[in-house]
This record gives sequence, C-alpha cells and structure tokens, in this order.
Amino acid sequence: MSNRDRNESSSLENYLATEMGKITNRLEEISAAKVQDIFEKKECLLILDGLDEISDARLQQQMVEKIYTFLDWAEDIKVDIKVYLKVVITSRPNMYKQQFNPERFPHLEILPLEKEQRTEYAQKWVKTRDIHDGEQTRILDILKECEDDERISRLLTTPLQVTIILLIIKNGGRPPGERETLFDEYWRTILKREKSKDKDLIKSDDQILLNVHSYLGYLLHYRASSNTVDNSDINVHSLLPENEFRAAIEKVLRKNDRFSSDKDINNKVDKFVTDAKDRLVLIVEPQPGLFGF
Repeated sequence: MSNRDRNESSSLENYLATEMGKITNRLEEISAAKVQDIFEKKECLLILDGLDEISDARLQQQMVEKIYTFLDWAEDIKVDIKVYLKVVITSRPNMYKQQFNPERFPHLEILPLEKEQRTEYAQKWVKTRDIHDGEQTRILDILKECEDDERISRLLTTPLQVTIILLIIKNGGRPPGERETLFDEYWRTILKREKSKDKDLIKSDDQILLNVHSYLGYLLHYRASSNTVDNSDINVHSLLPENEFRAAIEKVLRKNDRFSSDKDINNKVDKFVTDAKDRLVLIVEPQPGLFGF
C-alpha cells in the first residue's frame, strides 16, 4: 500500500496521528501513514472509548463509517501479514447496537462493581490525587460506611458513580443520608463536573436544569413502571419522543415563568432540545428523536 493510499484510507488514522503529535509535541512528524506502520508492525490494542458522547445522529453515522473503513483496512493487514489489531469500542448500552452487528462484533456489558472492585478503584483514585495520607484514610473510611448504607450503595455500581461519591466525600465530608439531599448533592457534583469540561455546553439556569431533570425522571419512571405490578420488571431505558420531551420542558419552564411570551418559551425549549442532542448534563438523545438518561 503506497503512502498516498495509506494517508487517504481512513480519517481515523489522521485523527490518531494528530492526537499523538499533540501529546509528543511532534505534530509535523507523525502522519497517518506512520500510524498505520505501527499497526502493521506491532500487535496493538486500540480503544475507542465513549462513543455515546456523540449524540448527533449525523455525526454518529459519519463516525461509524470511518470506523468501518479503518476496520476493513485492519482486516486486510491481518490477512496479508498476520499482524493482529484488536479494537475495543465502548458506549452506553442503548446506543450503536444496530451499527455494530453482534454477529461480527461481540457485545459485552460491564457488570456492576463488586465491593472489592470498588475498594480497589477508590484506593487507586485517592493515590492519584494530591491528598495527604490522613485525608486518604478518611475518604476511604467514609466510603466503606457508605457501602453499608443501602441508600448510598445503590449509587456505587459504576466507576463514574464511585468517583462522584468520592468527590462528595472529598469536598463535603460525608454524603447525606436523606434521599432528596443526597440527590441534590449528587446532582451538584455532576453539574460541576460537566461545566468544568466545557462551560459553554451548559447554557441554562442551574435550577431550571434541575427541575427539567427531575420532571423528566418522574415521567420516565412512571412510564417504565406503569405496566408492572411491583416494579420488578421496570424498563430502565424508557425514552420520551421529542414532542413529549418538548411538552415536558415547556411545562417546567412555564411553571417557573408565567410572564414570558409563548415565543420566548418556545425559543428556550428549542435551546434545551438542541443542548440535549449534544448531552445536557444527564439528558441525551440515544436514538434519533428519543430523549432520556
């Protein structure tokens, strides 16, 4: 394969070359062809993490096409020179199922963390922070107490959830035991985390954001559990179509603002929907025209 062909074969290699160049301060020296040289000569593991961060359907399709182009090339080099490239793609479970056929791509679901895994993760987490030994011990001791509290332990099933609880402990001392207070603290921590990543992403008033999330959560929970007797078979991936999502936002906005014109309210609804398509704190559009968490 010529250098020209290799440079143009897939924009994924171009992206990798750019990122590697930035990290190593050798932006002009690392090309897509050199990235492919690495894949051809070494056994590699490529992890494409968090594809669900891209919620726009058009961008999703473009990205999937580029990944498939790259995977087709990877299949060719595996046959030609017996070099095996492993690719792992991660995403929320309700996204990309149709784009990556399970018959070709094995689908694995991450199980909830066991207690030992939570402890190991937390120990590594505190060691990577600028925290003195005494404070590390305090954080880990409080986390251990949280694991014995059923209300809090339910929020310790994923690394992200454990991280949020650790941040609450680090910043505030101890997660509150009351459900509503705990939710508020959990929410503030997530919101702060999202704003720190991109302040322009969160364009709405914090209290309105909280109210929208709370009402949407109520609607989704009601819908998911309405067909069950004892909530034992709740569909946790319940979603709202866009028209119902818009109506829910409008109801929340109008409840908090009885004086704005319908035009102003509709403009705010449009902004909420636009933000949600790119992720609005916890609200996403996992499928075109459907919104949820």
